[in-house]
Amino acid sequence: MYRTIRNISLLITFLIQLEIAAAQSKFLSADSDTTFWYSYNLNRVHQLKMPDLWQSDTTYQWRLWFNGQTTSYVIDSRHNEGLLTLYTQEYKNPITEELSQRIFSKSYTLGTKQLKSIDSLKEAMDIRNIPTDKQIKGWGDVMDLDGVTYVIEEADQSIYSFKSYWTPSAIHVDEAKRLKRFIEAVEKLINFKKLHEEFTQLIPFGSYNTGGSVIALKVMTAKEARKLRRERKAFHKRKINLKRRLTEISKTN
Repeated sequence: MYRTIRNISLLITFLIQLEIAAAQSKFLSADSDTTFWYSYNLNRVHQLKMPDLWQSDTTYQWRLWFNGQTTSYVIDSRHNEGLLTLYTQEYKNPITEELSQRIFSKSYTLGTKQLKSIDSLKEAMDIRNIPTDKQIKGWGDVMDLDGVTYVIEEADQSIYSFKSYWTPSAIHVDEAKRLKRFIEAVEKLINFKKLHEEFTQLIPFGSYNTGGSVIALKVMTAKEARKLRRERKAFHKRKINLKRRLTEISKTN
């Protein structure tokens, strides 16, 4: 009896694993790591209404994510098309550290010349062959809660890779130094400093943060604060109405 139950349990486990494998349209590369940052990043992908590269049918796509303290960015490159998207999330109450669901983002088109230069840098610095930081001796064992994290996603028709790198500037191994030089060169190519300053001026929130320990606060007039509260209330009302509508639809099906 016990053996029968055990065999049934093993069969169920095997079938579940087959179902999960079938759901993934691409194989995960051996130098990837999906233990924490993948789930965190996937949430951002959904918030920014971007396709999930692991599930996508893309022939080739590459992303560089910067998970900063108050603002973050993602460079999304596909063939000869590319976007730089900067984003941040509203802090509803910076004292109680209560995040709202509101995201503010702005995208900038990257030119063909910029994308080709980024591709050349990737090849010249052999960025593709740098494994996720946990697999690098002298890097994966010194991570801390402070600092910033970069993520590189890459997908073709059959392979998907997801690699995270904690604060390359604080690590003294060759791979970290190489990645640091690569990121600095890319940010210079896309004129990131200027675009970031422009983006910061456009952020409509009174306080905002993208996951770090630092919260940015914006000085606002009483009129601006009232307008912000009205916008936040309207946003949450729309979310509640949408949720209620989806519940009604599911009940009728």
